[in-house]
Amino acid sequence: MRYRFKKIETAEEILKEIGRTDIPPNKVIIRRPAIDEETGEVIADIEIEILDEYPLSSTDEKNLIDLMLSQGLKLKEKR
Repeated sequence: MRYRFKKIETAEEILKEIGRTDIPPNKVIIRRPAIDEETGEVIADIEIEILDEYPLSSTDEKNLIDLMLSQGLKLKEKR
């Protein structure tokens, strides 16, 4: 048996995986890495920002966190 995997990287892939295909991909900002604008320090490996006009439900948020955990990442901060 062979199992092939690839990282989920695009806004479209993220939205599809969390079940929110109603959100336009251009309303999702992905920063790799996330850099503090004031200090220039790298604060996270990835930051996903979904614009406020498309709030996530608690289920959507759980799905997003689970998706990122499955990619080997851990939640550092929610803002």
